[in-house]
Amino acid sequence: MFRTLFISSEFPPGPGGIGTHAFNVSKTLHKRKLWITICTVSDYASSQEARAFDNNSALRVIRFKRYRRNTINWYNRIRVVCSIIINEKITHAFISGRSAIFFIPLIKLISNVKIITILHGSEFKIGILRTFSLFCLRLTDNVITVSNFTRSLIPNNIKKKAVVAHNGIDLSEWRRPKFVPSLNNFPVLLTVGSISTRKGQHNIINALPFIKKIFPNVHYHCVGEPKNEKKLLKLINNLGVNKEVSIHGIVSRPRLMNLYNKAHVNMILSERTADGEIEGYCISVLEGNI
Repeated sequence: MFRTLFISSEFPPGPGGIGTHAFNVSKTLHKRKLWITICTVSDYASSQEARAFDNNSALRVIRFKRYRRNTINWYNRIRVVCSIIINEKITHAFISGRSAIFFIPLIKLISNVKIITILHGSEFKIGILRTFSLFCLRLTDNVITVSNFTRSLIPNNIKKKAVVAHNGIDLSEWRRPKFVPSLNNFPVLLTVGSISTRKGQHNIINALPFIKKIFPNVHYHCVGEPKNEKKLLKLINNLGVNKEVSIHGIVSRPRLMNLYNKAHVNMILSERTADGEIEGYCISVLEGNI
């Protein structure tokens, strides 16, 4: 009997495409009667929100506690993962997200668990982190990349054991709106994803002064974790487009769907960051298509 552990660096109700992906894969495995346990974190969601989400889900989710010191965080996470693998006789492990990859050597050290690692694109940093990530990937049994582009980034010795499984979304969650919402602006532009260089919000803002000359009522909405918000606000002020930009931060699912419904153009002008991160296949592309 397969007994599966899924370690993910994100998971609902927190935001992020990696978490959405992990939830949908886990849900599908559960529907197919496979035994599965998820280990994850609850960043950007309160303990009450996480508890309510888990109580309404059929999945078994174990959320790592967050401590102030990283050494304690990792000690606790290693202890939890080792306990699950040994006591629950895990046979397979899915690994998803950059921080989750670091568990691979530990899993191989204590067990014969078959490891399937899912690569999204954010794992490819430069320097020592990249070196260690590639070491971990060489230990994994199988690799799944979310796009052909992501697969092209990995070395040939790892590429041999990699297959492409494009991202997907749960269509039942994304129903078409029954009416077209009234619009105060045209066109309405939208980017969903952490406010960061990799997601490329600054590229749209740099273009807004030109776009305004053609579309005076343009408005740009940014939704997601505000990692580089201060830098973005400085750019907005310098270009004088304060009235044309709204930064929403992390929003609820219904609010996110409402923004998608109102938007005319889904903007994903991503770019490679100085430390090596890239956008492999943004789930926002699929959500925008709906």
